[in-house]
Amino acid sequence: MRISRSQQLLCLLTVTPALWALGPADIANKTIRLDMSRAQVSRSDFQQKPLLPWYQLDDITDFVIDFPDTSEFTDTVKYGNEFSSVVQVSYSAPAGNQAIVTLGGKDFSVQVELSYASANAGTATIAWHEAGDTRHFRNVSFRVQDDLDVESRIEFPEEIISTSPEYQLDDGLSAILQEIESTRYRGATERLYQKRLSSLLPLVMMMGNPSYTSPDYKGNTALHYACGLGHVELVRWLVDHGANLEIRTEKGASIDDCVGGGKNGEAIKLILQQARRERDYPLRGPQASEEEAAQAVAWLEKAFRCEDVNSPLYEIPSPDDRAQEHAEMLFLYVRQNREIPAQVDVTEPLGNLLTWLRDANVHRGMFTEALQKELYQVRAYKLHELQKAGKSLALLPHMIMVREAEGMPYDGATALYRAACEGNVELVSWLLEHGADTRLTDKHGNVVTELKNIPNEEAIRNLINWYKE
Repeated sequence: MRISRSQQLLCLLTVTPALWALGPADIANKTIRLDMSRAQVSRSDFQQKPLLPWYQLDDITDFVIDFPDTSEFTDTVKYGNEFSSVVQVSYSAPAGNQAIVTLGGKDFSVQVELSYASANAGTATIAWHEAGDTRHFRNVSFRVQDDLDVESRIEFPEEIISTSPEYQLDDGLSAILQEIESTRYRGATERLYQKRLSSLLPLVMMMGNPSYTSPDYKGNTALHYACGLGHVELVRWLVDHGANLEIRTEKGASIDDCVGGGKNGEAIKLILQQARRERDYPLRGPQASEEEAAQAVAWLEKAFRCEDVNSPLYEIPSPDDRAQEHAEMLFLYVRQNREIPAQVDVTEPLGNLLTWLRDANVHRGMFTEALQKELYQVRAYKLHELQKAGKSLALLPHMIMVREAEGMPYDGATALYRAACEGNVELVSWLLEHGADTRLTDKHGNVVTELKNIPNEEAIRNLINWYKE
């Protein structure tokens, strides 16, 4: 059987690697420019897989890496608004059509995965790890070009640089979005609403605004489309989170005009009716005084400032009863008075949360959950900073995390004695600085001043002798 020339060429292409798609093995004196203008971003916990939704970035500058005469270099760059950082950069030669660029600094790390479609261009994905949080970017086009001799070796897209985690409104909306996107709607109108909600809901989460809309949709909000689609769960979510019930489209269509007559129409009408009733009548039930609200603000402000992080017992708090109690007190006061307590100065991020509560029709559970989540993130980042600086005492072995003021362990050994036995210079120094008594003995008569053959013995003995004097 004879094989035609075209068939021979086709066979050759199927078994031969696409050599023209390989990127440069030597990146020296070249620049990688990543175009972020069409990138989409998603978030996750630190170094985890991205969580839906993905949303489009707007008005963002390019990400530029200008390599000197090597594929690895170190550069000092301005990072954020307040400080500079030493960043180490490396480029791995392509395997197939894939290459990796890694950037590492004191407070962040970035991994860029390049997929070459030609010898000098392709698409990239980026994982940006920072502050216990990861931003994932996709649909990033890039090109490799000759060295442009730019002012800085690294030019970060400043719009995405952040030294603290962002609060993103979710509270179950991403799960609703996934369900809508995976549903097969039959009617053309339903499919249009599905498409519009797939675009709008990620922006609702990103902007923290349930009434957010786009000029492209002529004033239609997510609530208009949810009512038209007859999606009871989404309507309830939007109403509970403060969506504007009286907003109209450019053609004057109200929310009620969009409620269909299908099987869910009556249920949606009932949700809207109940929401208006709760909005239009004064808050009933428990109330909070300005003094109680001011006390709650003072407690939460202190928690947000992380004033206890230098304690050896400091740890990231999980949602606790005291934070819940203070959050509920503020909820009652703001809903009752529609203003923020004036007796105590309120700073970010607590101030932002209270403004959000005042300006939106959010329910108690949502506000208290958002406040505790923000508190957790702020304190997690503070702990992350301390660990990076080598100053955190939060990860010390549990056996030596006993303060003398709380009593002695069963054998009478003090926290100072246990810390010295472990060779923990940092904790020994902290305990001595805060007044630990070097004369106390355990039940066997052992005293810290006579310890021998312990780790870091010389440093610990010098500390003890210094504070003894």
